[in-house]
Amino acid sequence: MAVVGLVLAGWLGAEKLGSAGNNRASTEGRGARGNGVATPIPSAGDETRKNFDEVIALARKSLAAIQEVPDYTAVLTTTELIDGRMLHKKMQIKFRREPFSAYLRCRSKPDAGREVIYVAGANDGKLLAHEGGIKRIVGTLKLKPDDPEARSECRYPITEIGIEKMTESTIAAWEYEQKNLDPAIVDIQFFATAVHGPTSCSEVQITHTRHEPGIEFQVGRLYFDKQTNYLIEAEQYGWPKDGEQLPLVEHYDYSDIRVNVGLTDEDFDPQNPNYRF
Repeated sequence: MAVVGLVLAGWLGAEKLGSAGNNRASTEGRGARGNGVATPIPSAGDETRKNFDEVIALARKSLAAIQEVPDYTAVLTTTELIDGRMLHKKMQIKFRREPFSAYLRCRSKPDAGREVIYVAGANDGKLLAHEGGIKRIVGTLKLKPDDPEARSECRYPITEIGIEKMTESTIAAWEYEQKNLDPAIVDIQFFATAVHGPTSCSEVQITHTRHEPGIEFQVGRLYFDKQTNYLIEAEQYGWPKDGEQLPLVEHYDYSDIRVNVGLTDEDFDPQNPNYRF
């Protein structure tokens, strides 16, 4: 049942082992389109070299900042390479930290109107989802987050969604690399002046010069909002074959973030009259 795919890929935002990263401007329309290959846009010339202790400290500061936020809304734009297909999604997200809750509504065609709700400890531990438009006839589906049907078009389960999870995974990845990799094969660049639309950011770019076990990505970029310290965008490039460009594997972009909006149980209730479950 293809409709069950849900394209949760675009709604997630955590990283696997390897380094996360960013581009220095909004990546709408950038990167791979259809063939999964792209070249990272070079960063400006204000870089300095950092070590893992320094960038991990930066990420921990970012994590502490987002952990103070009980809830937020945002627009999440994603690009993910799934089974040779490059999937692009834009969706509205509502997120609550306790209990872990997420509401997602797809805004991009052909999946506009698709909605997903997940609340930890509710609905027998399953997510609720329905398609938009005429495909709503299928009705609301209940799936485990790691169900193969729910994961058919995603890199990560919905239980890993959100800025906090992305930041935690980044820290875990960097700590893994710090402990297990030869420092000579890791180049860490820091850019004090980066941009994300109108937002001033700091960028970390990590490049691996040799492919080691457990390191999925060759180049990772991420950037942090300089005012809030939140990690708001990350993109990762895999290992190219001989003569090919770096393949873009995943890109997550949080924009229009509004924190402490006072989300309630109704925001994560399929019976909400503003939803179409």
